[in-house]
This record gives sequence, C-alpha cells and structure tokens, in this order.
Amino acid sequence: AERTAVIVTLNRWNLGTSVVLTGVVIAWSRNDLSAMQWNAQNDDPIFLALTSVLASYCMSRVIEVLFAFCRDAFAKLADEEPESDLDGRRRIGLALTSYLELILNFGLLMALVPCTGWQTGTGSPALVTDVLFYSASTITTSGGGGFVPAGMTVQWLTLLEIACGLILLVVCFAVYSGNPRGRPTNVP
Repeated sequence: AERTAVIVTLNRWNLGTSVVLTGVVIAWSRNDLSAMQWNAQNDDPIFLALTSVLASYCMSRVIEVLFAFCRDAFAKLADEEPESDLDGRRRIGLALTSYLELILNFGLLMALVPCTGWQTGTGSPALVTDVLFYSASTITTSGGGGFVPAGMTVQWLTLLEIACGLILLVVCFAVYSGNPRGRPTNVP
C-alpha cells in the first residue's frame, strides 16, 4: 500500500511539474517560439543552462515513463507478482496522467528545436502552443497538427512520441483493461 501511494503521488507530482514548466515557458517566452530556441540571439550562458536543464528533465521523464509502462505491462502479461497493489483502474489512471505529461514534455522539447527543424511552406510553428498542439496530435497518431518535421531532431522526437503513445494507449490499456482487477490471467 505504501509503494502504491508513492507511485500515485509521484505520478501526480510529475504531471504538476510539467504543467508548471509549460506555464512558465509560455509566460516567459510570451508564447513566442523563437524566444525558446538556441540561436545566435540566445547565446547567453544562463539561457543555455536553463534550456539544457529543461531539455534534460523532459527527456528523462519521457524515457522513464516509456520504460516504466513497458516493464509493468510485460510483467502483467508474464503473470509476475506485482510490486504494488495497483488494480487495472488505477493503472489506467496513471497511464492517462502520464499521457498528459508526455504531451507537455514533448511539446517543451520541440519548442527548443530551431525553426530549421520544421519544413517550410507548410507553416513552421511560431508559438509554444503550436508545438504543444503538434505534440498532442502526434502522440495520438492522428496527424502532425499541420506541421511537418524536416530536421532529424524533430523527426526522432516525433517517432519517439508516437512509440510512447502506442505503448500507453494500445499496449497498456489492452493489458490493464483486459485484466482490470489484477487477477491472474492463466486461471480458467
């Protein structure tokens, strides 16, 4: 029960942190994407340090969420003894919270990519909220929100976000909802 409480608390805290960081970035940049990007105008060491910390935090959370849910889903499929007393309903709730966190974290990561990472002619994102919309569209695999990645960084972030979305939506929901009460799956 204690481990479950820690998992739920950390899940909510991490989403809250991403919401606050997103709000700070939008307010600080005045929603102007060019204020967030590394370029000749933004070569201030403090700016570079802060954006490096932001990128590191967001990427580490993305990787942590991806591995945590993959590990948990495979453990449930293998009928391993659970490390917590989370039932299927709570696991789905954690997946949804993490899903929202991933949208924000990927949006912040893409906000740091220079405008050259986007295909011109289709309209490069100009606002932080544009890349958040791109992130939400990408993670659901419904489309790119009208923007097309051109640079390798945005392309790889897009592929990673699609993989995270598929893991959380398809794999986890199938595993968790197929066995919502945590009963062993090999019982007839």
